[in-house]
Amino acid sequence: MFRLPLQLLLLLPFVAASDMMTTLLKSSNVPTIDFTVGFFEGFTDSFISDKEGLKKCFATEEKAVDKVHDIIEKFESGDRIKKAEAILELTILVEKDLKKVKEDCTDVQLAEDEQAKIDDFIEMTKDPKKLAKKLVLRFMTHTKEVQGHISKARESAKGGDLMQAGREIGDACEILALEEEDLTDFERLHRAILSMTGEDLADLAVGVVEGFAGTLVEDEKVFEKCFGDVEGVSGKLADAFEKIASGDKAQLVEGIAELVVVVSKDLTSVISDCEGVDLSDEDKKKIQDMKELTEDLSLLIATVKANIQKDPKALMDGLLEAEAKFAKKDYKGAGKGLGGVLESILERQQMGLALLGASNIQTKEVALLVKGLLEGFTEGVGFDLEGAEECVKDVAHVVEDLEECIRLTSDSMQEGVRCMAEEVLTVIPVVKECKAITVPVESLKEIVRMLGLLKHPWQFAYEAGKHLIINGREVLHDVSGAISAFKGRDMETFGEDVGKVLAILLVGLEETENVEKREVALVVKGLLEGFTEGIGFDLEGAEECVKDVADVVEDLEECIRLTSDSMREGLKCMAEEVLTVIPVVKECKAITVPVESLEAIVKMLGLLKHPWQFAYEAGKHLIINGREVLHDVSGAISAFKGRDMETFGEDVGKVLAILLVGLEDEALTSPHFTKRPWNTKPTVTDAALIAVGILEGFSEEVFHADYLEQCVEETEEVVVAIEDAVGEIAQGKAKHILNGIKMLAQVVTDLFSQKRMAECEKLKIPEDTMEKIKHSADLLKHPLQFAYEAGKHLIVNGREIIHETDAAVTAFDNHDMQETGKNIGKILEQVLVGYNTLLQIVGEAAPPFGPSAEATELKDKFALRGSSSLFA
Repeated sequence: MFRLPLQLLLLLPFVAASDMMTTLLKSSNVPTIDFTVGFFEGFTDSFISDKEGLKKCFATEEKAVDKVHDIIEKFESGDRIKKAEAILELTILVEKDLKKVKEDCTDVQLAEDEQAKIDDFIEMTKDPKKLAKKLVLRFMTHTKEVQGHISKARESAKGGDLMQAGREIGDACEILALEEEDLTDFERLHRAILSMTGEDLADLAVGVVEGFAGTLVEDEKVFEKCFGDVEGVSGKLADAFEKIASGDKAQLVEGIAELVVVVSKDLTSVISDCEGVDLSDEDKKKIQDMKELTEDLSLLIATVKANIQKDPKALMDGLLEAEAKFAKKDYKGAGKGLGGVLESILERQQMGLALLGASNIQTKEVALLVKGLLEGFTEGVGFDLEGAEECVKDVAHVVEDLEECIRLTSDSMQEGVRCMAEEVLTVIPVVKECKAITVPVESLKEIVRMLGLLKHPWQFAYEAGKHLIINGREVLHDVSGAISAFKGRDMETFGEDVGKVLAILLVGLEETENVEKREVALVVKGLLEGFTEGIGFDLEGAEECVKDVADVVEDLEECIRLTSDSMREGLKCMAEEVLTVIPVVKECKAITVPVESLEAIVKMLGLLKHPWQFAYEAGKHLIINGREVLHDVSGAISAFKGRDMETFGEDVGKVLAILLVGLEDEALTSPHFTKRPWNTKPTVTDAALIAVGILEGFSEEVFHADYLEQCVEETEEVVVAIEDAVGEIAQGKAKHILNGIKMLAQVVTDLFSQKRMAECEKLKIPEDTMEKIKHSADLLKHPLQFAYEAGKHLIVNGREIIHETDAAVTAFDNHDMQETGKNIGKILEQVLVGYNTLLQIVGEAAPPFGPSAEATELKDKFALRGSSSLFA
């Protein structure tokens, strides 16, 4: 039998998720033979009629799970070499199974084409290393097609149809095993490169020498002994050609540069050091020039770009010639093509020097650009031009990259300006470290900051020839001047104009920040005056205090906008933003305000974020926690829109003051309390009555509180815990109600702990009742089902408990502890009944005690459908 792991191994390199596979491997009851039959049908494109005969051949095979996990790790490592090793191990297993079918399954009649396909696959496995490379390459070029089959296999396996899953895996394997005539040109190129031997590499070297140096190599065997790391060279060549064929300009340049490095360092350098190779002084000079060029990657990339711009046809013709020869496995011819590429780049002995001269020009241009940038932005700059040129030589490519930015401005001014900012940013680190340039560190930081704003402005408006507004500042004149200066190769003026643009943005930013600081300070002033009396306030000093939270005003704009969509969300947002300034106010010496007033403000902002009551009807009323606040909230919104920040703050302060008065007036009468509505300390009798009530509500039997008093310790904690739970429920939101009933469940668990109840022998509580209560509490903490609709339904595990929940809140509010407990007991009883009913629906046996893992997995089956439901 094909081992199940063997088939699934083919799945691993192609899909990130292996959940289905892991599940199948761990199961001991998977019908692996069905999977095998499906695999054969998919791989051979045939229908196996005698499935039973095939099954008999493999009835005693084992799974070899340990081996599978090793290969899984290699496939999922993401490392190309490890992936190839995993495929190598796979092919060894495949070969054994295919041979077994061919030699041992005499009862299975295979058609000639099926037999031939198996023979071909076995033949391929004779060179596992090449096969591994082939499979990796085939996947790279057929990813979408292979992944389609793998996805279908995963879905079939999930549905229990492993035979169909096997067919899909077989189809995927068939794609990976296609023969040479089925390959694309690109695949042939990669295959030819990756399959090179040491002899092939020597032929390539011969071609490079004859194509680049012009020397005819009489003894071609002389190079063979000089090349040891064949795989290293072939891998680099394959990667380079992949980038060249990508169709992306940047990748093309990078790929050619990598190709040049490989040929120079791994071929020509080895050749020049190879004993028995006699090169002329002229050839050695050319090889040395190439080595020097590849030492400086930025110069090499600039060189490649220059060659592409100067004579793209000559360069691409050489690459195409090399590709064509590689695909035909004519390695000497491929070498000549690559040699021609090097020859083109060096322009027959002189290009290297010419390019160095071009590079020197670019270096000077970058230095002038930096000089202009600094002088346009700030004063007191010290600048030694020659020293600066030495500093910026590694970023000389910036000028060439800026050419693309200038071109972009004609298509999209915003993209062109963003591109310019990105390129100029790359020179700043060099300027910072350059001893030939003296500039204040603070100025450099501001330049970086302004370039960031130029990349990502919060406002950009452009009308050709009329205006260019960035972050509220008109900069058309200087941006247009920079573009014109660059086109005229006047780099110092270009830099100066860019510097002026940055300086204009900085002034605008400082003015904006000053306005924002003043506005935040006025918000604080109004807030405090609207909430309390007797404050001291120095406006200028306050502005300095709030400068680090000046962005609050901008954030408040979003809150004000929110109020038109949702008044509740808008006020919550306002409360959150105002809260961020309170710590600053507390530490500010320019503001005098009582600490208790700040604490009260924080508390009221918290109530504004999470009110227990909220009712709003546009233009008529806005009631928060029982208090009408429409007038002041509307006033705050109008004031903000009119940029009257002090009035805005004052109106918010008035709202908070109203909420505070309401809280103090209604603490003893509101059913939505924030502290105990009865002014007595909890007693042991309170806790005992709660426990008795729970027992009676759950079992409908009568118990005596006197007996329970000896068992209940930490009485205040019990009552306070129920108080917290009831307070949570009273907020009236689904998430709070769910949290509240879970808190009640925890109170029950603590109250009826084994240690505490062991001391209550006089009560004679049946052990079965105790266990059921604790079990119900666990179910209440982790309900299978939860649904809530305000004022109508509260359903847990299919049972309606809204009446009992409301009754428990009311009883606690009235200081009726036994009635509170009784309703909690009824809730527990209903939750247990509902749980057992749900399990019976799906044929599950309810465990005697404790929630079952199987039942937990059934949540989705019992989710009540409804727009207002929230499910746990």
